[in-house]
Amino acid sequence: MAKKRLKFNRAAFNALRTAPGVEADLTARAEAMAEAAGDGFEMLPAEKSRKRAHRVVAATTVEAAAKNAKENTLLRSIDAGR
Repeated sequence: MAKKRLKFNRAAFNALRTAPGVEADLTARAEAMAEAAGDGFEMLPAEKSRKRAHRVVAATTVEAAAKNAKENTLLRSIDAGR
């Protein structure tokens, strides 16, 4: 019996990962995480990628960075993005 080969359509995967609906969902999740983390945490503007949409939530103040280093605030806010 001949081996069956599965060939993925990479262009379709890239189109799906950068679809407007996916980007809107990621934005909503990142905003929820930033809000759950508290003051000094924001969703930063992400660079446009051809292959994958992404968002970044980061500490934007020194106080927030210190809080994150001590209490893992961003890790704890992940549940808000689910």
